[in-house]
Parts: sequence; C-alpha cells; structure tokens
Amino acid sequence: MKTKTLSKNTIFFTDVLEEAYFRKAWHGPNLHSSLKGVTANDALRRPSKGRHNIYEITVHTSYWIYRVMQRIRKDPGIKFPLKGTNWFESPNTLSGAEWIKQKKLLNSLHEELYNLIPDLNKELRNKPENEKQKITRLLIGIAMHDVYHAGQIQLIKKLIS
Repeated sequence: MKTKTLSKNTIFFTDVLEEAYFRKAWHGPNLHSSLKGVTANDALRRPSKGRHNIYEITVHTSYWIYRVMQRIRKDPGIKFPLKGTNWFESPNTLSGAEWIKQKKLLNSLHEELYNLIPDLNKELRNKPENEKQKITRLLIGIAMHDVYHAGQIQLIKKLIS
C-alpha cells in the first residue's frame, strides 16, 4: 500500500486496516495473505453444500469495503462494479484471469480506503449523514470483518484440501 504522512489521529486506523488486510499480523494470516495460493478452481469449491466458497467471500469483502467508503464519503452515487449487494453468487466456472481481477478489486478498494483515512482526520469521530455509526466504528468494523473472513478462508482451504 502507498504510505502518506499521517497525523496522530489517523495512525491507529491505518495500522489496524493494514494489519487486517495487508501487513504481517500477530494473529495469523490477514485477508490478503489468506488468498495467496488460492487458484480459481479452489475459489469455487465449497466446504459443503449451501456454504459460501472463497470466491463469494472475496467479493463480499470487496463489497463491504466499497459500502464503508460510500458511507464515509456520503456519496450514494459511488457504484460497485458488480451487480448485486452483500453476497454475490459465484459463477459456475472461473478463469484464472477473472479470479485475479476479483483479488485486484479487493486490493484496490483497500488501498483506496487506506488512502482516504488521512483526509478524515477531523471527521473521524463524526457520524456520516444518515448513519448510525461514527467513522471510527466503520473503520474498526471493516478491519474486524476482514480478519473474520480471513479466518473463514483459512478454514475453507483446510476443508477443501
């Protein structure tokens, strides 16, 4: 991820987001590293019938990064590049190129959110318009969301191997 000069008020949130997604974490694999080595075929395999696969979890996490940015920016006009909301059904087949595209989307959305934080310095403790949560809660929540799904992906990898 790109680094910017950060204020004391934003360094905590950038650290938390980095550790949940990209930087080596004390708790084990973060979301980015949990996807390493996952092939397109692996991404479509389900641990059991009716359970989400790695592809669906990846797109789901991308969607929620997008939603957090949409809420923080107070811009309902920002659009997610895929049709749907929350959980997206995986395709029947997945090319390696399409799988890479989904992982790049997740990475670029994380980088965009990370780079948005320094601009929020004075707004971090505010609630975006029509939101129940402060920006600080949204940022901590999305980091927890990443770590939760990184754990799910690790379990699925074990179950499908």
